[in-house]
Amino acid sequence: DYAFFAADKSHLRFDGLYLVGFSHFSDYMPWSNDARGTNGAFVLYESHDVHVTRCFHDGRGAGSSPGLAHARHCKDLLFENNVMLNCMGRLQIYWNSPRARIRHNVFLRNFISHFGPHIRGSRVNDEDDLCRLEYNIITDNLPKKIHTSLFGGNPVMRNNFFYLRVPAEERRWRGEETFADMLDSLDEGDLTMVADPRFKGTLEMNRYDEDGEPVFLADRLLHKRDLDFPDMFATHPDCVEHGIGLQPEAFENFHFNTQVEE
Repeated sequence: DYAFFAADKSHLRFDGLYLVGFSHFSDYMPWSNDARGTNGAFVLYESHDVHVTRCFHDGRGAGSSPGLAHARHCKDLLFENNVMLNCMGRLQIYWNSPRARIRHNVFLRNFISHFGPHIRGSRVNDEDDLCRLEYNIITDNLPKKIHTSLFGGNPVMRNNFFYLRVPAEERRWRGEETFADMLDSLDEGDLTMVADPRFKGTLEMNRYDEDGEPVFLADRLLHKRDLDFPDMFATHPDCVEHGIGLQPEAFENFHFNTQVEE
């Protein structure tokens, strides 16, 4: 049901893990029954100062996978340089969880949405306490779910890179607002863009189908058997210049998961 369950803990560091084969539905969450099925690979409850870094959460395979994490009543969370792909669930941060920071991650072709930062309660009133999503790369969801938003809640979002199946003026951002509308309303200095990040793992793939139409390469990337962090390094010049997405320098001494089943 989950890889780690932390309740009433503090100052935890999870780094360098490969996660695969988890179920989206669990009867063992510490909250009420109406929230069953909302677990994560990391379940965090009434804990603080927890960092999840350089973790590869692979939702491919049989069944439906939860998101990378589900946290409630947790403060000062950090998710950085992680990959979450092909999950039914989303990264969820709920209820009195101030100052969550989600940055330099890649969210690749989730089923429906990627985030669920619904942070409520008396301790989360100031803007500094809101969940912040910055310098991430977020790809579109399944084709049949393209009408749904990629995230819920109202986090502070800046300097993220979105890779969409359809043009920005056709894809919904929030409500009736499109991604094109969102881009037009950005604050000065916000580097948020809509474009193909040109993941390293897609550079040798054919970018057009037999009819000459552009291919959504996030789908094809999921078929790569030995998919790993370096495949997710962005090569788009704006990503490289501004450090959007995974930070290659954070993996200089990393032992990658090079073993592939025959």
